[in-house]
Amino acid sequence: MHVSQIMTRDVITVGADSTFMSMQQIFEREAFHHLLVEDNGLLIGVISDRDIMGNITNQLRKNKLRIPQVVTAADVMTKKVITVDSETPIQTASILLLENNISCLPVVDAEYMIEGILSWKDILHYYIYNT
Repeated sequence: MHVSQIMTRDVITVGADSTFMSMQQIFEREAFHHLLVEDNGLLIGVISDRDIMGNITNQLRKNKLRIPQVVTAADVMTKKVITVDSETPIQTASILLLENNISCLPVVDAEYMIEGILSWKDILHYYIYNT
């Protein structure tokens, strides 16, 4: 089986200039924990709900808390993103998640256009209910 068979295709993306408040509202409204950051459909980063909270915690520790409206996706996103394509075997994707201690893999085509996202929950769901 390949990633294309279990990935989430309907993803919400944000731009690099999206504010903390707008991203926080998305996380509160939706039932997922990752946002893909894009520029004209091309993946440029990933943000987890933990990235946002970690950024705020670090700023509080340093007494340099910026007003959340001025914290942008570019400030907190992971830029060196591990990705897969839709034909990646599920077992390979599982190994990537485990060995890199990450919780999601953006699915992109050869030009880095976003096709979807695969999370550890998608893989666990597959292994529990389909094998």
